[in-house]
Amino acid sequence: FMLLFKELRIEQFVNISIPNFPEEKQQEIARQYYNKIEKNTDLTFENYLEKEKERNSKLGIFQLNMELFELRETLENLIDKIIMNKEINVDFGY
Repeated sequence: FMLLFKELRIEQFVNISIPNFPEEKQQEIARQYYNKIEKNTDLTFENYLEKEKERNSKLGIFQLNMELFELRETLENLIDKIIMNKEINVDFGY
């Protein structure tokens, strides 16, 4: 990446086209990256998957990534409890 810029002369750099999207398109792109939505509160064993899929389809990439880290930690803790033969409580309130 830096090699590319080292080979560009100033006059070439000035001529690089930068897209000028309309405000609405800029907001749409921003929402794809960052769109925070409250966590589901009325989850049950029966509706968990459906409600989480719906919520995840609306979340931004950043929020999905952060939740992935949280879920990995939760999964690691559950695996540890299984290995240690400890009691596991299922909490859909995450």
